Amino acid sequence: MFKHARPCFLFLPGVTFSLMKTDVSVIVVTWEGLSQLPTALAHLEQQTFPAARYEILVVDARAQAGGSQLLERYTHGGPVHIRHIRLSEAGENIDAFELGLREAVGRWVLFLNDDLLAGPHLIESHVSAQEKHGGDVAIVGNIRLHPQVEPALFTGFSEVLSFREPYEDQKLSYDSWHFDNLSLPRKKILDVGGFSQEDALAGMKWFDLNRRLDESGMEGFYSLKARAYAWREASAHRECIRQYSIGYALCGLIQTTGDESLLKHFIPDRGILWPVLRALPHPFCRYFFEKLSPGTATFSRLREPAFECERLRGYRDAVAGRPRAYPLEDVHAEPSLSSDIE
Repeated sequence: MFKHARPCFLFLPGVTFSLMKTDVSVIVVTWEGLSQLPTALAHLEQQTFPAARYEILVVDARAQAGGSQLLERYTHGGPVHIRHIRLSEAGENIDAFELGLREAVGRWVLFLNDDLLAGPHLIESHVSAQEKHGGDVAIVGNIRLHPQVEPALFTGFSEVLSFREPYEDQKLSYDSWHFDNLSLPRKKILDVGGFSQEDALAGMKWFDLNRRLDESGMEGFYSLKARAYAWREASAHRECIRQYSIGYALCGLIQTTGDESLLKHFIPDRGILWPVLRALPHPFCRYFFEKLSPGTATFSRLREPAFECERLRGYRDAVAGRPRAYPLEDVHAEPSLSSDIE
């Protein structure tokens, strides 16, 4: 599909310069997932898009021990330029995604969750979709369960997987631009100020950025071919913490935008179980949900109501001025339990 010139290199003693431009910067932020990162990087290296035209930025948000040694074989002599960036060395109070954005050099940045495995056409499909729509749009990639895992596996992407899949090139509203598999024009992000550094929006910074990009006139489209795969089992406990964080940040987002409709968007009254769950003490509701087996029908029915209850709890705590029930860094705790996929 891509008819590009072969990579051209300039050789000097001990130094190699690629003369091909970098079109895509893939940003992978990891908190405690370095042990599984080689599998994800291997899939990113095996792309149909020319290796000389994209880079991979691994942003280590917690300066994990052994990170440099683990990534050394990928950063020296590999087909793709891979950089290991430590958040602790940034020298300022900065968000991990913002740091990756500032370090990126590509025309487009592709945000990819470190719990996803890239399909072989992922980058090529993102670039094709960007070029098809003029290059200054948001392209939301496809997320499916890996064919080697059980269909009942609970992942951190259950909300995305449960939605009715859009069709190719379908126009999507900005609240659907999830950062798990999303490409954006780097310059446009910088033009609107990048990721907010306000603590009050922690947990909803992706939504705040999407809102500002939408206000600037950007459109978003879906790409079925830009596929990545969920492959690791997630913890229901971890997901409840993440949903609580969304609710807590929702208060700050409403104050920033003045848009009260966001409350019903993220915490809607729906489903026959909702009034019952809302009336239950939150610890009991969460305990009951976390003890269920992910493969059961009861778990599937309770999942979204339980998550909405956690958002409501976080929102109420923020409105009341109470501190977060969980440290913010717990939102990024290692979600996977195990996986045998290579």
